[in-house]
Amino acid sequence: MSCPKKQRSHQPSIKSVFCKKAHLNDIPNNDEEVVTNVNVSTSSNKTKRKWRNQWTLLHPWAYLTKSLLGDEKIKCMWCEEARRNNVFTDGGSLSMKLSSLNEHSKSSDHVIASAMYHVKIQKENANVKGPMDDKISEIMHLENERIILCMKLVHFYACNDIPLEKYVKQCQLQRELGTPMDEIRGSPFFSILIDESTDRTLEKHLIIYVLYLSEGGKGEPHCKFVRLLPLENVEAEVVYNSINAFILESNLEFKKLVDFASDGTSCMIGRNTGAISRLQSMAHP
Repeated sequence: MSCPKKQRSHQPSIKSVFCKKAHLNDIPNNDEEVVTNVNVSTSSNKTKRKWRNQWTLLHPWAYLTKSLLGDEKIKCMWCEEARRNNVFTDGGSLSMKLSSLNEHSKSSDHVIASAMYHVKIQKENANVKGPMDDKISEIMHLENERIILCMKLVHFYACNDIPLEKYVKQCQLQRELGTPMDEIRGSPFFSILIDESTDRTLEKHLIIYVLYLSEGGKGEPHCKFVRLLPLENVEAEVVYNSINAFILESNLEFKKLVDFASDGTSCMIGRNTGAISRLQSMAHP
């Protein structure tokens, strides 16, 4: 009678277990592969921000530059002119965002640079002269010459012991010689421009300019300063009497007076008793 054989228990050895673990480590994990693929696809779908020309409407100081490597950067023109040191001057900013421009516009460097830029623009505009500025300079030059002439007359009267009573008449004569009254009389029509002023001694004066055509109406129009009249006050009757006396003394014809310019005070433009209404009644009775 044979004895039953004992069944051997097949237990894995240490070496086989180690090899199986190593083999499992080489097999890639499916979850890890999915995550990796998602990350790669997401990074490839990101759009690169670009410069937009409409940003200059809000920030005219910003402009785009490119480096030798082709990198686009934003710089600040005003900060560069003011020699400020910030990201927008040292190489330029790589941030292609409108929010970055907004933040820079509020920075202390840019506020100082902006103030300096606008001051420079104001100075440049002040130096630009137009036709009106040239005419004002011409009038000021003529007035300076008349003042110098009056001072010379005072010196002449003092050195030669001439009575000062004759000085006023002499000044009037010199002003008459320096004013083209004959040319004004020869014009087919003329206009008067007046304005009242007060000097440092609180004395009131009436400034009179005449606009006329030269060469008997065939030449160019000219505007000349002709008289500075003293005024007791600025009432309509006093102003009218001064203008009327000037026209009569200068031998000008009322019928040639076609226009009258002044400020908007009641003594000038009053409907019934203003200086303009009275002059109109004299020019066109």
